[in-house]
Amino acid sequence: MKTTLPEILSTQNFEAIRNWLEDPEAAAPEFAQSFMTQLDSVYMERTGKPIRKTPAGVIRRMSLDFLLSGKEENKTTEPEPKNETVEKILDMIADTPKMNVTDEKTIGDDLLPLTDENGFKEAGLDSVRLAGAVAWHWQQLENKYTLGKPISGSLLQTTVYIIYGTLLAERGTRITTEHPQMWRFGPVFPRIYTRFSKRGIVPSEKEAAEIKESDPVLDEFIRRIIRINASKKRNELSERHTSKSSPWGVCNKMHPEQWSTQLDDKEIQRWFRKEIDNSK
Repeated sequence: MKTTLPEILSTQNFEAIRNWLEDPEAAAPEFAQSFMTQLDSVYMERTGKPIRKTPAGVIRRMSLDFLLSGKEENKTTEPEPKNETVEKILDMIADTPKMNVTDEKTIGDDLLPLTDENGFKEAGLDSVRLAGAVAWHWQQLENKYTLGKPISGSLLQTTVYIIYGTLLAERGTRITTEHPQMWRFGPVFPRIYTRFSKRGIVPSEKEAAEIKESDPVLDEFIRRIIRINASKKRNELSERHTSKSSPWGVCNKMHPEQWSTQLDDKEIQRWFRKEIDNSK
């Protein structure tokens, strides 16, 4: 059975990416980074592992038909020669550059962030920076479930998603420039996945300190959400955020198994608002 691919993974775009990677003098297509992130997501979904852990020879033979076919990869025991094009693909997927954001923007009550076409305010925080700060705060909690223990990739994604959704509900503010997507096992921020899946999750005291210095209100909000959810059972958190009524569940109903579909911020805001009201 074929996998449904996001529109950006078209044959035309695929060939444009290949041509660009083969020509160091060519300018990168404007969709290059989004293409690579989506490609890694789909490949991970089909094979169960990231592209970067795949033999270089397989990547050189890779095509959209291969991604769709569901066939087993050709195994080889022969060492693969280094290929600059392949290395460029792997580096690009793992080291997604930060988006252009204004770090000086805050969500403090004295400043009003910009709003988008839906009326949401933009805090403009980079998702990878936020993830590093969350991982740091997680290890600092005086909690038997977290103290000194690294946060898992799935729990990091869930925690960042809860922070994202709660702030939308409480303040009408989108905390990160990146939107969560519907992946098979739950809401995922692709840039967080691509960054930490290669290097492992690296808690960042520096990012945590910079967020606190630039916006103490935001810093306290982040730490509050981490404290509230730190002791909750992992499977219950996962089941809650992939339930039929959740934004993930609603998206999956509208776009069945179209993984990498962006979740609707209005639906996220509505659902988290209801969660907050029910907890009072």
